[in-house]
Amino acid sequence: MYKCSYYEDRSIELYQKWLLALTEREALTPKKVSYQDILAVRIEPGRHLVEFYIEVPYRPGRLARALQIMAEHGVTIANICGQSTREKGMDFILADFSESTSTPEEVAKALREDQLLQALKVEYFEPEHRGIFYEALGFPLTIDNGKIPIMVVSRMMLLGMLRTVRETFGTGGDVIVYKQAFEGAARIARYFRERLAGLSSKDLFRWHLNVLFSVGWGIFEVEEADGVLVIRARDLFESSEPPPYPRMGCIFTRGYLAGMVSTYFEKQVEVSEVKCRAVGDDYCEFRVKL
Repeated sequence: MYKCSYYEDRSIELYQKWLLALTEREALTPKKVSYQDILAVRIEPGRHLVEFYIEVPYRPGRLARALQIMAEHGVTIANICGQSTREKGMDFILADFSESTSTPEEVAKALREDQLLQALKVEYFEPEHRGIFYEALGFPLTIDNGKIPIMVVSRMMLLGMLRTVRETFGTGGDVIVYKQAFEGAARIARYFRERLAGLSSKDLFRWHLNVLFSVGWGIFEVEEADGVLVIRARDLFESSEPPPYPRMGCIFTRGYLAGMVSTYFEKQVEVSEVKCRAVGDDYCEFRVKL
């Protein structure tokens, strides 16, 4: 049985307080953190953007050599994403030809024929409309070097879905959201526990929070005192842009955290939210009694 507590709707003043706090949220973000643009979409009309896919033997200096060849042709790197196995490196490069006198085919030919690079494969994609780019050479998107397929959904879209569930089913929608988040977290937690068998329950939990940061959920801190885990989330997706409902209660996040803790610590737990940006707090804070 999944238990989900509910908070009473707050006044409009609390919602306005949240809006005011939102304008100050940059101060909560560590200075070392910058946005990370994934190689998926760029809308910059006029720029000559071309995607390259390059496979090379897994040896030091191969990527550097590929970038050097591009630089020799006056090509600037707009974005880059890559992964590797023990046999080969696979790099997706968004190249800007705006200031180059070379063509994409000439650069591809130079990459294929270079004796130092020893490219195994070179492909490129040139969008039909200059500067209106979408990623076309890599599918599906994955994490953990191809082991977990993922998809990208904007915060706006996900928050809209959560809002629709709430508006359609009322408090029953909260139960649906909580349970779905719990079960989803438990599944991925079991995967991480198997892959990271040498880590303790606490280390697995911290690792999982770091993964959530890596994929854009928010900026997390965790501490333990007297058998209680305290998780603080800054810039949490569920309490932003604006939140699904103007009241305290990041229901999806609470369910997800409960699924994580229940799996890693092998005990059923409840997660309470004691602070929330949706009602004007500086950050969201969750507590779990172990």
